[in-house]
Amino acid sequence: GDPEQHRAPTPMPYRYDVFISYRNQPGLVGWVRDHFQPLLQTWLDNELPSGTTIFRDKVSIEAGDEWSDAIKMRWRIAAV
Repeated sequence: GDPEQHRAPTPMPYRYDVFISYRNQPGLVGWVRDHFQPLLQTWLDNELPSGTTIFRDKVSIEAGDEWSDAIKMRWRIAAV
């Protein structure tokens, strides 16, 4: 058979280690920004051998971007 058929897929290069998306509700944006994301970043930095990159939709998507396309693109390049 064709050796290319049995080759393992090449791992996708990720830009983000973690993707965070959530519903925009009063109080939630501040909690995620001020509490959850910093604690997650600290934990990941302590647990993983190299620095981590977190995508949070309220920070990384530019004003005027179409949310669905922009979020899909970021989601595809995030490991988790």
